Amino acid sequence: MRSIQHGTHPEITLPAEHSTVMPPNTTYKSTHRNKQQDKPTQNNSIIDICVSKGLYSITSESIPALSSDHNPVIFEIEVDNLTRQTLNSIKITNWKSFQNHLNDLLPGNPYIKTIDDINEAIENFNTKYRAAINTSSKTKVIDRKPYTIPPDLHKKIKLKNLIRKRWQENKDRSFKRTLNKLNKEIKRELQAHNNDIWNNILKDANSEDLSLYDLLNKVKTVQQWDSDCFQMRSTKFNY
Repeated sequence: MRSIQHGTHPEITLPAEHSTVMPPNTTYKSTHRNKQQDKPTQNNSIIDICVSKGLYSITSESIPALSSDHNPVIFEIEVDNLTRQTLNSIKITNWKSFQNHLNDLLPGNPYIKTIDDINEAIENFNTKYRAAINTSSKTKVIDRKPYTIPPDLHKKIKLKNLIRKRWQENKDRSFKRTLNKLNKEIKRELQAHNNDIWNNILKDANSEDLSLYDLLNKVKTVQQWDSDCFQMRSTKFNY
């Protein structure tokens, strides 16, 4: 599989050795996923598909230009209309409910004999799929600022993940030593970063506008939650 990503959010995945044409001066990165088949499908009963994430202005066109039964497909993406997920909300999906809704909305395979039947079936599938996902999902609003870390620390974490991958592949002790060193540095810098956040919160807390009392109540809630979790784990281990 070939995966093309723009920034951090939108992603498009193409099967096998399909080629891509991109405009100049764009920050795209392409990776290969070797767990899937490494050749385009050659059977006319199998349809190659393109799965996109975060790309909404996308069109596809099948080109009957070859003598074979495998038509080239062109996917056109409007790169100027990319959307990012909002940082103050998260969508939670009940996948069991989604599957039940989808089974009810799309019972069995559609009856297809013509090209118009194919287009109608695709349109119906897209509509019912969106209806099932919307019915089975709910959006939770996060009423606090998103947790962020400094860019330098973020780069160090990415480097640590890369070193860990190399260590798992090669079992080279030099990678292991570097990984242990990075883990200690990241842990120390994260602790310092969290302390700075708490110091800024405490500095702004004031008893006159009740922000100090709200902060204390949140701390008590977190402590009570940790205590309940510990008791649940202890009870589980006793059985």
